[in-house]
Amino acid sequence: MKQVGVCLSSCPNGYYGMRSPGINECKRCKADCETCFHKSFCTKCKGGFYLHSGKCLDTCPDGFENNNHSMECSTIVHCAVSEWSPWGSCTKRGKHVVSSGAMKQELVRYYSTLHHVAHLARQQMKQENA
Repeated sequence: MKQVGVCLSSCPNGYYGMRSPGINECKRCKADCETCFHKSFCTKCKGGFYLHSGKCLDTCPDGFENNNHSMECSTIVHCAVSEWSPWGSCTKRGKHVVSSGAMKQELVRYYSTLHHVAHLARQQMKQENA
């Protein structure tokens, strides 16, 4: 890659590589991008901006919330924890999502049934071989 007359193995932060048959060069990312894959696709935003689908935004769009830790737009997930259990129901983008507790209960029920069926099959095989 060529950057201001110097050949580099990769482009520095704030630039992306543009390859063509005649020349490979580093082009500047958009002003709000710290790093980018292409001029229209950011991979990390500069301070004060949130990354969402390759773009740097002042605030996240509807259905997403500003994640100040990762500086990305995160899907909004609201979970209710029941009084008697650490598990509860969740909604994601307004739709009900199976909660961890419900999923765990289904898995326990499934494996318990599977264990019981395997036990019955072993008993049946013993009787047939006796």
